[in-house]
Amino acid sequence: MADGTESHLPVKPEVERALLGSLLLKSELLTDAARALRPEDFSLDIHRRIFRAMLEHGPNGHGFDEVLLVERMEKDTPRRDAEAYLTDLQIGAVERRDLTPLCEVIREKAILRRVAYKAEELRDSALMPGATPDECWGRASEIVRLSIGTHTRRLQAFGIDEFLALEIPTREMVLAPFLPAQGLAMLYSKRGLGKTYLALGTALAVASGGTFLRWKASQPRKVLFVDGELPAITLQQRIRSLQAGMKDCEPLPSQDFLQVITPDQQTQPMPDLSTSEGQMLIERELSGWNCSCSII
Repeated sequence: MADGTESHLPVKPEVERALLGSLLLKSELLTDAARALRPEDFSLDIHRRIFRAMLEHGPNGHGFDEVLLVERMEKDTPRRDAEAYLTDLQIGAVERRDLTPLCEVIREKAILRRVAYKAEELRDSALMPGATPDECWGRASEIVRLSIGTHTRRLQAFGIDEFLALEIPTREMVLAPFLPAQGLAMLYSKRGLGKTYLALGTALAVASGGTFLRWKASQPRKVLFVDGELPAITLQQRIRSLQAGMKDCEPLPSQDFLQVITPDQQTQPMPDLSTSEGQMLIERELSGWNCSCSII
């Protein structure tokens, strides 16, 4: 494609033209477009320069000053046809109240192009002599993050009155009264006082929908228990001793309601959970769970 865009990449230059033409007709929509897009999201160089000029100069009381736009565009790359291109954009442009659909298409194509570039880098990395899967993992995780970005285009903000008027369901308790759904809890104490026993008892109660100490689970929920320290044999012994002592604990609906990750049963070192790669490995084990609880 002309103007510096490779023809095989995902692009929608006609949508970009429609959005820029609409902005020239109705400049007050620039704020909404600026929230959704960056200049780099446009596939054509001239479109990137037009949008960048719009952002830098902004509209005056009567719209955009085309002279200022052209001057800003020519700072990047001198083009004699810049003024003519702006005029052409306005011919056939449609005045719109909402640019959201156009912004979504442009952003989606931009993300797909970035995914394509990262995938090519991943391919080249995998074909290097001596390449290993671990070396490719970082590039693969970048592709996943870019793909997820298609669903997180902008944050939703509410006015205070609108927010207070929302009908929000009462928050459920995973284990009453201290562990709420979508919540975080931290258990801490000195070494050797039984933190692992307490965490395992909590996990068994949540997974079975039973009771541990004076805490009650409202229903069985899937639990992933991640231990980064104990040998597997020690963890086995502790789980069995807890099961023997929890006489009123209901049986698990199925064995996958309580899953365990322990370091000495892995084929590679446990990941650092403070990194995005480590977090993605854990999240992959939670994929497909509707109501889940992870205890780490």
